[in-house]
Amino acid sequence: MRWSVKVIVGLLVVIFLLLPFSFMGEHEFSGNVTKVSKYPLGKTVFAGESVVDESKIDKYPIVTNINYLFNRLKVFDFSSVFISISTGVVPLPVYEFSSLGISDSGAATGFSGPGILTEENNKLIVKPPDNFVWGYKTPYTIAVKTEEGINIVEENKTVKFVGKDDISNNTIPHKYVSGEVVESWFNQSNVGDNLTLDYCLSGFSDNRTLIKPDEIKEFFWRKCIKLYLLLSFFLTNHGL
Repeated sequence: MRWSVKVIVGLLVVIFLLLPFSFMGEHEFSGNVTKVSKYPLGKTVFAGESVVDESKIDKYPIVTNINYLFNRLKVFDFSSVFISISTGVVPLPVYEFSSLGISDSGAATGFSGPGILTEENNKLIVKPPDNFVWGYKTPYTIAVKTEEGINIVEENKTVKFVGKDDISNNTIPHKYVSGEVVESWFNQSNVGDNLTLDYCLSGFSDNRTLIKPDEIKEFFWRKCIKLYLLLSFFLTNHGL
């Protein structure tokens, strides 16, 4: 306890010694706010999740950013204060390039459910989810027939090749179509034909980016929110 008090007092002394130099003025954020974002804009995030990439925040001499140290002390972020004093530089405060839904530490805050990372007036913000959110059921994982087997494609990239003799539930996603169905399709289709194996959600009413198949349950079912999905998307080869 005594050691903690001494540390706090010592830090305050250092800050007050530097305070006379603060007339030089603090720096303001410049450039595109996306450069400090941890994720692409439109990403689904939850409260408590860090949305700022600290390694990309501009750093300046400590004497021109004294208020940052005060802010860090107010939230008991002693590690950041130690680092700043020992290195002589401090990162630009998060509040300089963020606004609604983001704490001074760069974490999403003040809402429940799947929020949306976006920007307004060149400031990062996290919007809470609307009361009703809907999106389209969209093909995500696709099997494309080749001479020797199938390419499994996601987001226009081949992520796996499966030989024609190895097609089974053990080698392909089979949530919607079984290995037997894929094998039957392979035998009856032409090279270049494709078959949807799994789906994502996209085209959301609140403009968030697509939700991958393995993220759907995590993002939309772990929280008690109302989610209405528009499933009347015209899917080829399935009649869904």
